[in-house]
Amino acid sequence: YFLTIGVAKELAMVENNEKGRKVRKYFIRVEKEYLNLITKDMTAGALKSWEQLRLEGKYARNSLTDTIKDFIEYAKEQDSKNADRYYSNMTITTYKALTFIEKAEDIDSNFRNSLEKLQLQFLGIAEIIVLKTMEIEMKKKTPYKEVYQIAKNKVLDFVSVVSPVIDLKPKKREEKQGIFEF
Repeated sequence: YFLTIGVAKELAMVENNEKGRKVRKYFIRVEKEYLNLITKDMTAGALKSWEQLRLEGKYARNSLTDTIKDFIEYAKEQDSKNADRYYSNMTITTYKALTFIEKAEDIDSNFRNSLEKLQLQFLGIAEIIVLKTMEIEMKKKTPYKEVYQIAKNKVLDFVSVVSPVIDLKPKKREEKQGIFEF
């Protein structure tokens, strides 16, 4: 049988025996450790100004853009006909996963400047996840279509861990007034 990692995890976690309990305990422990790391990062980030976070976000975005440029060449080497679309595809996919947008038309030139501090932090983390995933998978010579899906799934996994704790949806502009910011 061939199973994806996600299906294998799920099967292992629902198994009603000692190994299944060990797997469940392992994933619970790893998730707690991950949430502790995120909490520490958020606490450290809370002390940063919006401008600092925005600057860090620009750095993460520029690094991601450089990696996507390499990825486009990688995809073209594998005969991709629409590789140039990966700049917008990765951006839109990340924004949608973070629930920042519902459709591509929601993005304008001032979009990132409208995000709050916490949203900027999570966007930066998500973009680094995409960047690192793409770099690792290209080194492994993973087919370009799979690289895109793996990166997308890693961001969705990140959001599934974070979203029960933090509401990432942007507030309407009038709702932002007077809101307490970390």
